[in-house]
Amino acid sequence: MTAAILAISGALTLSGSLALSGCAPDLVRVTPARATDARPASDPPETPCSGSAPGQPLAELFTDLDTGQSNLVPRYFAPADAFVRWSDPKSGSIGGAPGDGAAALDQLREHLFGLEVDGFAESITSFQDQGYLDQGTANAGGWFRFELIGSPATGVPVRAGRGEGAIDCASGRIKILTIDEW
Repeated sequence: MTAAILAISGALTLSGSLALSGCAPDLVRVTPARATDARPASDPPETPCSGSAPGQPLAELFTDLDTGQSNLVPRYFAPADAFVRWSDPKSGSIGGAPGDGAAALDQLREHLFGLEVDGFAESITSFQDQGYLDQGTANAGGWFRFELIGSPATGVPVRAGRGEGAIDCASGRIKILTIDEW
């Protein structure tokens, strides 16, 4: 029996699809036949996500911003290789250029701190899932729209606003957030 296993294992090892691991003939490790069999981490997941997941985290982001919580960027936003942009009436667009995710997240961290210092006080009043959109582009993800009410800074009158965004399907965190009005 051991000789038969060794003969089969030896034949498969020659084909490149199996390799022996350890000293015992019954310890066989399966390896990909080609390097292309292993999907890179940056590829989108096989099942697209929807825009329904960020409803609660988006509300929590605004609450945490309003109450001065720290570490908002790593908690709520996609990793640097997936982050696309943040945009609001005060900041304009932060991010957007391919490959500048780390710098954009640093800039976003500073901007969010500035909003908190200025007295940001906004709340989500409605949230709508838009489904998986923009397949095959950097903007691909679970899209959503939202409405909010409040004030972006102390002394600014309370008013309604709106925006939209997308989540990164791999991390489940925000990759795009645009606040059109506040």
